[in-house]
Amino acid sequence: QFSFVYCDSDEFESEIESLGVSKPPALAIWAGRAKYVYSGKMKVASMQQWVQEYLAGSLKAFLKSAPVPDEDDGDVRIIVGSTFEDIVMNPEDDVLIEFYAPWCGHCQQLQPKYRKLAKKVKNSDHLVIAKMDATENDPPADFNVEGFPTLYLVTAGNNQIVPYDGQREVPDFLKFLKANARNPVKTKSKRKK
Repeated sequence: QFSFVYCDSDEFESEIESLGVSKPPALAIWAGRAKYVYSGKMKVASMQQWVQEYLAGSLKAFLKSAPVPDEDDGDVRIIVGSTFEDIVMNPEDDVLIEFYAPWCGHCQQLQPKYRKLAKKVKNSDHLVIAKMDATENDPPADFNVEGFPTLYLVTAGNNQIVPYDGQREVPDFLKFLKANARNPVKTKSKRKK
């Protein structure tokens, strides 16, 4: 069930850091996109028990997380690894989340439109427009993030993960949200003069 690999901590420094290992020697399990880091004593019996806990599904995966920000990006909620479960997987809310990279040109082009969308729907109860820097935070294993930007809607109630692959314009996002969100989507209309 396992392949064991011994890594040189200098040559594979970035890979080891991505596992959440701060200093060697260390033991970690990398299963697809999920990562599990051993924190006990380097004793055979303790390590065997840890592996048994992994096989039983009782270990919690490690997620790299940036510090929790002091404020959001206007009406767009900023998510980090440590807040993902509480905010994005909250069963009361529909959450549209963008996984982005700060250096990505497509992500930079999307930002003003994404902020406009968040402002337009901010009066919707239980609808969150969010983003997460996927270079500083690990997306959970259920979210396949292979390019940037990647967007998903997590629906209220059952936490269904719905990929967004439409055009990146505000009307397209609104159409998608109205078709897929479980809670009503209220849009802020322009005032007439």
